[in-house]
Amino acid sequence: MEITFAPPADVWSTNRDRNLHWAQRAKLVKAWRQCSHVECVAAGLSELPPSLVTISLPFARNGRRDPMNYVGTVVKAVIDGMVDAGCWPDDTAEFVEIRQPVLVVGGDGLVRIAVSPLHH
Repeated sequence: MEITFAPPADVWSTNRDRNLHWAQRAKLVKAWRQCSHVECVAAGLSELPPSLVTISLPFARNGRRDPMNYVGTVVKAVIDGMVDAGCWPDDTAEFVEIRQPVLVVGGDGLVRIAVSPLHH
């Protein structure tokens, strides 16, 4: 299954995160977490089995970016919003495995969350 939505705020990396004021960072985290929560509830996602999640993040311009630099910022906030929506009891490895984010230049500018059952 896949959920799409417009980014609620800037996509920011761990590199930028180091220089943000705590209040500015809190606003970004809250925006992404709340948006993810609302979109999951609207899509009827709840009580998912252990899942593999891939998040695609949009960018307007080409540039050198390390996808892993978005895991501790945007991806973490999105996953936390999914937990808030009741997708899983927690975001531990028992319930969710997160793939490296996909960074998409151009396109429709939407965030994509792809969720599939996790098979161990």
